[in-house]
Amino acid sequence: LSENGLKALDEFLGAPIVLVGTKKDLTKNETYLKENGVRPVPTENGNELKLKSNLYAFVETSALTQENLQDCFNEAIKAVLNKREKDRLALASGKKKGGFCSVL
Repeated sequence: LSENGLKALDEFLGAPIVLVGTKKDLTKNETYLKENGVRPVPTENGNELKLKSNLYAFVETSALTQENLQDCFNEAIKAVLNKREKDRLALASGKKKGGFCSVL
């Protein structure tokens, strides 16, 4: 995803976005990387994209090792609850007429 693509998605959805990097377990598997001609995306790139695109969170995960899976779900839940609270306050102050939260 590009920075512009994420910004467009954010504007379209109006909901917080949690960027998830998957297959973290493969980032150190030199054999797999070499045999498949792939390279891992550096963590710094994910963090930079999060900041530049104003994303709620960036989490790297591995389904194989279960690394950071709970953190990923926790960040998604916090994003939804934070959005709901902001919407509630905006509705109460008359600054907003309604809202929704999407999970993709």
